[in-house]
Parts: sequence; structure tokens; C-alpha cells
Amino acid sequence: MKIVILQDYLRCGGTEKQSVFLVNHLNEAGYDALLITLRPGGLLWDEVKDEKVFSLQKGDTGFDWYAPRLFKTIKKLSPDIVICMGRIANMYGSFVQNRFPKLHVISTLRTGKKLSCLYKRSLKTSKSILTNCQWWKNDLLKRGFNSNKIEVIPNPIVLSQSISFSSEDRLEQRKKFGASEDTIIFICVQGFRPGKNHAKLIEHFAKLDRKANWQLWLVGEGEQKRACEVIVNQLGLGDKIHFMGFQKNPAPYYQAADVAVSTSKEDAFPNFIIEAQSLGLPIIAVDTVGVQEAFIPNQSGFLVSHDRPEEFVKYLELFLQSPNQIQKMGEVGRIYAQDHFSPDVIKKQIDQYFEMRTKKHKGRVIVLARWLTYGDGVSIDALGTYYSLIDAGYDAHIYANERHSSLKHEPIKSFKVLQKLPLTEDDILIYHFTSGWNEGIAFLRKTPCKKVLRYHNVTPAEFFEGYSESHTKRCREGRAFLSELCKIDWYRACTPSNYNANELISHGLDPKITQTLISFTPVDSLVSHIKTSSDPQEKYLPGTPVNILSVGRISPQKNHADLIRAFAFYHKEHNPNSQLTLFGKQNRYLKKYVEDLNNLAKELEVDHALIWINGGSDNVLHHAYQKAHIFAKTSKHEGLCVPLIEAMAEQVPIVAFAYAAVPETVGGAGMIIPDNDPHKMAEAFHRIINDEHERAILLKNAALRYQEHFQSSAIKLQFLQFINSLSPNR
Repeated sequence: MKIVILQDYLRCGGTEKQSVFLVNHLNEAGYDALLITLRPGGLLWDEVKDEKVFSLQKGDTGFDWYAPRLFKTIKKLSPDIVICMGRIANMYGSFVQNRFPKLHVISTLRTGKKLSCLYKRSLKTSKSILTNCQWWKNDLLKRGFNSNKIEVIPNPIVLSQSISFSSEDRLEQRKKFGASEDTIIFICVQGFRPGKNHAKLIEHFAKLDRKANWQLWLVGEGEQKRACEVIVNQLGLGDKIHFMGFQKNPAPYYQAADVAVSTSKEDAFPNFIIEAQSLGLPIIAVDTVGVQEAFIPNQSGFLVSHDRPEEFVKYLELFLQSPNQIQKMGEVGRIYAQDHFSPDVIKKQIDQYFEMRTKKHKGRVIVLARWLTYGDGVSIDALGTYYSLIDAGYDAHIYANERHSSLKHEPIKSFKVLQKLPLTEDDILIYHFTSGWNEGIAFLRKTPCKKVLRYHNVTPAEFFEGYSESHTKRCREGRAFLSELCKIDWYRACTPSNYNANELISHGLDPKITQTLISFTPVDSLVSHIKTSSDPQEKYLPGTPVNILSVGRISPQKNHADLIRAFAFYHKEHNPNSQLTLFGKQNRYLKKYVEDLNNLAKELEVDHALIWINGGSDNVLHHAYQKAHIFAKTSKHEGLCVPLIEAMAEQVPIVAFAYAAVPETVGGAGMIIPDNDPHKMAEAFHRIINDEHERAILLKNAALRYQEHFQSSAIKLQFLQFINSLSPNR
């Protein structure tokens, strides 16, 4: 596989170092990787083999943005993948992708600066996005990007460490600037650009006791350096603050220092912080973009809000007064950096990322559904399937018989177009079944490609009897259609749970071709609102009103009546200072069901404590979870139950009845009531609220289960492994 990395210029910045690291590693891993720069030269040029780097500009024009013969070069090289690194290269991404539609262009997002219009266009146009921090992925999700187009791989530590740097060398380095072994040396290794905010850093240090034994070392060059030197001289801090200039290898300076500090406003995931941590330096940094992901706030350093400058000074003084804290936090940071950002760790992530994009199925992969709309579970899964395939390099296409106008910007084609395509045995078609569709079934019967059934489920009609004739009829027809569906010559069938698989098997599907495969969910978009620093235990303070939450459509199969009964027991027997929140869309055809629930609440004398929220945005839903002390589920029919996964991610303890696929989804991440007894559920509420230890275990198990099974990256990996297994030529 041939991979081209596009970079404007090999100056000695963080992104440029990562480009050099990437091209060198990809070649070591057996890929044919080439680094193309717009301008020739730069401090890092010699760190790439001559035959693996060249410039589009024959002579250095001094213009970072000038890319002569870019399209001709790409056409001549005919790469499989083009990776755009840095802001300038990413501005060209959309032009390259549009000029070469079959080329796999990967946009990268590593900046802390505002995105230009061209940059945004490239992010939308490119087939994949690679970011170096979760913050940027969360931001893209809020902008409407599909989670399965985005991967996160942090920066590796790219630092030449001096193995022979002894304590004597450390002291000698300090003596050059009048520092002793007892001097607390703070260090900042960043270019002097406006966004790095060195003036604010100097302002903080000017507030320290000048008689205290400290120094600040500023390593780097740039347009703002002279202005900072003037400020230091005006403040009379020339003996305290030292300008070290540019250092290609800053390792000796880190090793001679004690604490790393940053007031930068534009770092996405600063190399400086992970480098400093790797050499045992604790951190004080202003919170911006993904900075808090580069270290462990309050364990390997301190994170300061940009509007709380007094806290920055407070932490500086803390390290001056408690040198032992430096060593303690520094060791935590050193271990964290080595475990998460060492070159070997990141190389494994890079290898996995490109391994999924190197082997190609020679046919097309078709995703088909009868109806697609915004926010619907089947639609989310279908689009997640499509974007995962595109991101992995497949020739993928998505079709629907109908689609809602809310998805007009998605690349969904009409089913009529698919009917005219000459599909072959090399093609794979993934059909998302939700309801009966005679025209679709007729098409599936005659097409010669490998057919994969993606079955979600159809609610049994009896749940709606007495509430809605239209719901009853639709579900009865859908269930009756299952037998016909199972007669098709499916190559494979995948369901999100064994419960759903057993439904298909009971209708005649061969169990040998069925496989459990978790659906793509919208949970990543929801958790993008979660603050990393939030503590889920903080809300369990004595005297705080207890809020029990249930999320899901207000529909008869959800069995809200038993939940209201369980809450009534808890409210009367354990805690009158409690409320039940039912968050979910109400259907106008199911008004009688809602009336029955309200009447039950009145009968049980808890109607005053029952709160209805008729759906809402991710932000509204997130706030509902954040206010909840317990998530409860009494539903009788669930094929997966996405709200259970949301509760795991949002760190709300789960209590649920053991109906349908609920026990499968929960695993050990919640408390299951095996005999579905409302009174026992109330007792479980009481235990969780009052037992901090048991609550902590549930939350820990939930976080682990979400990470291992339901995070988008885990679902995507499982899905792509499944697709690979269908392709013998891969």
C-alpha cells in the first residue's frame, strides 16, 4: 500500500515532528510511505530518508501555502491514501478528495486554533478524520459529524532523551543559570507565538515572592520573544526568568527542571506536556481543547480554568512550598506518559488503524434500509455501518426506499438506483430490516450478491392492543413478515443480542449463520457533553433529593407501570424526598397509555413526584442523566436498549428488570431484578443510594463495560472484523 503524507514545511513544531514520526514508522512497518512538503528544507528535513521526502516547490519561495503540481504529483504517484497534516495541508484536502474520488483522503485535526472555511470543508469531504484528542472528536460530533468517520490517536513522545544525564549533569546545567540543586525550576518549551500566551505566564510569575528560590526557563523562538524579553526586563525579573532560545533536543532542559508550565490558548494536545511528564515533571496548564487529556488533573499536575488566573499562581506557590509534591506528582505523570504516549504504544495504534485500511474487498458493500430518518436507532446503525466501511477503505454505498429531509446532507441514494445496478457475487449487501417491505424482499431474493441480514426487532403487537389500532396492525404485519424474511438465502445474519437472534431462529433462520453484533449507537454524541473532570459521586450528598430516571419512548412495551409501582414503594417506605423522571417522546396515538400511567401515579399517591420530559436534544438528555441518582428500566421488550448504554457512559447506577435482552446488555454493569418484582426494585434503589461502596463498584463496572463493548471504536472494530470474515480475498 502506498501512503502519501502531505505537510507544508518541516519546521521544528509539534505537528511536523509527528509527520516525521509517522512516515518513518509506516516505512518501518512495510508500507510505501512518502512525505511530500509544499516548501523544501526545514530543521526536520534530514530526519527522513532522502528517497522518502520531497518538496513540490523546486526552490523555497517562502510561501507555506504554495503547492505547485500537487494534482499531477498525486496522479503520478497513484497512492492509496493521502494524509493531510497541519492546517495548510488540510486546506487542500477537499480539493484532493474531489479531484480523486476513489482516493482515500484522511484529514487530521491537531490544532488549537480556529478552523478556516477550507479546513472545515476538507473535514466534511474527506473519507476519514484522525484527531489527536477526544476533545476534537467530541467537538466534531456536536457539529453533526458521524462518529464512525473519526478516530483518535494521541501524539507519541518524540524526544531524544539523554541516557547519560546524571545528577552531576543536572546540577551543571542548573549552574549555567545561577541555580542550585534546591532551586525550583519551572520550564515552558513552546514557540513564542501569540497563542502560546507567554506574556500571561510571565505575569503569573511576577506575582511570586522574588526572594524565593525559583527560576522560569523559556525554551523556544518566535515573533513574540523580543516583546517578552522587554516585559521581563521592565519587571526586573532578569535573574529569575531565562530565555533559552530554540533547542532541537530539549531533553537536557527538562531533565534539569522540576515543573512544566503552560498558559497556551491554542494547544489541542501539546507535545510539550507529554514530553515533560515522560521525564518526571508535574504539570500546571491552562485548560484549552485537549490539554486535560495529556495528563491527569490533580494527580500528575493541575488544570487551571482560563478565567481563574489566581489559581495558576496558587499552584506555583504550592510547588515552591512543597517540593515533595513535585516528586510525587512527577512520578504519577511519568508512568501515565509512558503507559499512554510512549512510541511503542502509539505505533500499535497506528498499525491497527492502517491494517483496517490496507486490505480491500474487490467488490462493493451496499447498505440498504426501507426508511432512514434522523435519530432513529436503525438509521443510526445503518449510517454507522456506512461510515465505518468508508473509513476502512471499502467501496461502500448506502440506499433507502425513503429518507427523511433531516438526512438530506447524507450520501443516501434512492433504492430505485440500486435496482438498476448489476450486482455480482463479489458484492456484499447489508439489509437493515425493520418492517415488511415486499418490493425490497423481491429484490433481495433475485440479487446474486452475498446478503447479510441486520435484524433489529419488531415489537409484538399485543403490547399495543387497546391503545392503538395502527401500531397493533403495523407490528402484527411486521412479525408475520419474519417467516418470509428468514426464507431468503442469507449469507450471514447479525443481531445486537442473542435475544434477537433467537427470534430469527424461531422463525426458521439457520442458527449457524447468525452472529451477535452490537449496533452502532448515538452514545458517543451524548457523552461528548461530559466533562472529564466531573465526579459521578458528588451528587450523592445527604439531604439531596433523589432523582430516579428512565429514558425511552413512552410506549406500552416499556412497562412504565411497574416502574411507577417500584418508585411508589421507594417513595413511601424509604425516601419521600425523591422523584421519578420519565424522559421520552410521547406518541399522539398512545395518549391513552400516558393517561393510564398518570392515573396509576394518582392512585399510588406519587403523581406530585412524577416528572415528564417529552424528549429533547443531546444536551437536554445529558443534563437529565447528570441530575439522576439511579437509572431504572422495567421494559418487557428490548433488543439492545441504548439508554442502558447511555447510563453506563453517563455513570448513573443501573437497576433493571430481567426482560428480553436487558440482562445481556447490562452484564455486570448494573443490578438486575431476576423476578421482575417492583418491591425488590425499590429495595435496590435504597441500597444503591445508601451504600457508597456498592455504588462505586457498579459505576466502575459500568465504565469498563462501556469502554470494552459499547464505545464506538469497540463497535466499529467488531463490525469491521465481521465484514473482513465475509471476504475470502481479504
